[in-house]
Amino acid sequence: MAKDENKPEDEQEELNIIEEEKAEEKSKEKDYNTIFDDSYTENPENGEGEEVSGPEEKEPVEPVREKEEKAKEKTKISSTSKSSAKKKKENPKSEKSEKAEEKKEDKGDEAALDQPAQKQKKSKGSLAKKIVIGLVILLALFLGALAGYLYFKNTNKPSDEAAITTTTTATKPEKSVYVNADGGLKMRKDASANSAVLAVIPNGTKLTVLDERDGWYKVEYNGQTGWVSKDFVSETKPVDMKTYTGTGYSVDNPKFSIEYPVDWTLNGYKVSKTDSGKMYTVAFGEGAHGLSEGDTSITSSQSDVTTASGQAGTQTIAKKDGEIITIVTQFTKGNSFINIEFDPPASYDQSYIDIYNKMVDTFKFL
Repeated sequence: MAKDENKPEDEQEELNIIEEEKAEEKSKEKDYNTIFDDSYTENPENGEGEEVSGPEEKEPVEPVREKEEKAKEKTKISSTSKSSAKKKKENPKSEKSEKAEEKKEDKGDEAALDQPAQKQKKSKGSLAKKIVIGLVILLALFLGALAGYLYFKNTNKPSDEAAITTTTTATKPEKSVYVNADGGLKMRKDASANSAVLAVIPNGTKLTVLDERDGWYKVEYNGQTGWVSKDFVSETKPVDMKTYTGTGYSVDNPKFSIEYPVDWTLNGYKVSKTDSGKMYTVAFGEGAHGLSEGDTSITSSQSDVTTASGQAGTQTIAKKDGEIITIVTQFTKGNSFINIEFDPPASYDQSYIDIYNKMVDTFKFL
């Protein structure tokens, strides 16, 4: 190829390279056609090959390698189809099993598609179970702690608290008294002699003590609650009394009256009662009091007394070895006197001392 003298050298070199590449491509194409196409001839004039046409048009011939590959594929397909048909004839059950396997595969695919939803459901169910189990555990812990606290509290109470509980629950023993007033006992609204009178309680009536304050008892009578004086009640039932009327032995011969228990025996100027082999005797009238003079083991004390009727007198109590041996109460009128004497036996019953004092309180001059 002749060089173009008008162009620069670099451009001329590039043109030469392009021309060489085109020549190589033509030569390769020529070699390829001559090998695989019998109808190809080379034109001697321009040196290029051209196709010779015959009487009939023929389809372009495929390359030998492609034909061989296609032939191999056809033989493989035909052999596999023949073997499968043969297997179906020999073992018809296999076809059914294959269909069943296909269905299983389809179901497996569907199950595979449903797996995310199932996993999601399982995860939700497991989460709910975990929450329930956690709540149950917390509840069990709470109940256990509560039971432990209550047990500890009950078994570790302070001794002071136990003492207070015992004190508050303890009840006072019931106490009963009897009215010991011949004309009856006044029940007042409050624990005072100036308080209003609510009722008059007959002598010998039994009362239950509800409260106690400053020499007064709170009691209930005929549906009312009030206060009575301790001085006119006793813890023993009052004795039913009857009256004795007598005279003295002096020149003035004073007359008097005194009451004594109905179950005592009257013998002259004295009354007596036998109880458990012991004789209790109270004598009234003029006479000596019976104290032994000169016995240094006997001690005596004297006090003033006033009866319910306002009669004044003196009472002398003689004791030996700490026990009463004689009580003498003396009432004087003019030049005369009346003595009421009681000589209790050894180991006497205090209730008989109370009866004596009651008899003295009923004495009066007529």
